[in-house]
Amino acid sequence: MHHGNAPKAEHFITMPSMPAICLDDLSRDGVRDLFSAVLNRDPDPDVVRTLHEATGGNPFFLSELLTEFR
Repeated sequence: MHHGNAPKAEHFITMPSMPAICLDDLSRDGVRDLFSAVLNRDPDPDVVRTLHEATGGNPFFLSELLTEFR
Protein backbone atom coordinates (compact mmCIF):
# COMPACT_ATOMS: atom_id res chain seq x y z
CA MET A 1 0.00 0.00 0.00
CA HIS A 2 1.32 3.44 -0.90
CA HIS A 3 0.51 6.33 1.46
CA GLY A 4 0.70 9.94 0.30
CA ASN A 5 4.14 10.99 -0.86
CA ALA A 6 5.98 8.17 0.94
CA PRO A 7 8.27 6.29 -1.46
CA LYS A 8 7.50 2.66 -2.24
CA ALA A 9 9.76 -0.07 -0.88
CA GLU A 10 10.93 -0.83 -4.42
CA HIS A 11 12.42 2.66 -4.52
CA PHE A 12 14.76 1.85 -1.63
CA ILE A 13 15.69 -1.57 -2.98
CA THR A 14 16.86 -0.11 -6.28
CA MET A 15 18.59 3.01 -4.96
CA PRO A 16 22.27 2.74 -5.90
CA SER A 17 23.17 5.37 -3.29
CA MET A 18 21.95 3.19 -0.43
CA PRO A 19 24.90 1.52 1.28
CA ALA A 20 24.73 -2.21 1.90
CA ILE A 21 24.72 -3.25 5.53
CA CYS A 22 27.26 -6.00 6.08
CA LEU A 23 27.77 -7.33 9.57
CA ASP A 24 30.63 -9.55 10.61
CA ASP A 25 29.78 -12.99 11.91
CA LEU A 26 29.50 -13.23 15.67
CA SER A 27 32.01 -15.18 17.71
CA ARG A 28 30.75 -17.70 20.25
CA ASP A 29 31.10 -14.97 22.88
CA GLY A 30 28.98 -12.71 20.70
CA VAL A 31 26.34 -15.42 20.33
CA ARG A 32 26.32 -15.87 24.11
CA ASP A 33 26.01 -12.11 24.70
CA LEU A 34 23.15 -11.70 22.23
CA PHE A 35 21.35 -14.72 23.72
CA SER A 36 21.70 -13.23 27.20
CA ALA A 37 20.49 -9.81 26.05
CA VAL A 38 17.44 -11.13 24.20
CA LEU A 39 16.35 -13.87 26.61
CA ASN A 40 17.54 -12.33 29.91
CA ARG A 41 19.39 -15.46 31.00
CA ASP A 42 22.77 -17.06 30.51
CA PRO A 43 22.78 -19.91 28.00
CA ASP A 44 24.38 -23.27 28.52
CA PRO A 45 27.73 -23.47 26.65
CA ASP A 46 26.38 -26.34 24.53
CA VAL A 47 23.48 -24.14 23.43
CA VAL A 48 25.93 -21.39 22.44
CA ARG A 49 28.02 -23.87 20.44
CA THR A 50 24.94 -25.28 18.71
CA LEU A 51 23.55 -21.84 17.86
CA HIS A 52 26.93 -20.66 16.59
CA GLU A 53 27.28 -23.74 14.38
CA ALA A 54 23.67 -23.58 13.15
CA THR A 55 23.80 -19.90 12.21
CA GLY A 56 27.47 -19.60 11.29
CA GLY A 57 27.48 -16.61 13.64
CA ASN A 58 25.18 -14.70 11.28
CA PRO A 59 23.54 -12.06 13.52
CA PHE A 60 20.39 -11.92 11.38
CA PHE A 61 19.82 -15.69 11.54
CA LEU A 62 20.61 -15.76 15.24
CA SER A 63 18.18 -12.92 15.96
CA GLU A 64 15.42 -14.80 14.15
CA LEU A 65 16.08 -17.98 16.11
CA LEU A 66 16.14 -16.13 19.40
CA THR A 67 12.89 -14.39 18.53
CA GLU A 68 11.32 -17.81 18.01
CA PHE A 69 12.71 -19.03 21.35
CA ARG A 70 11.16 -16.06 23.13
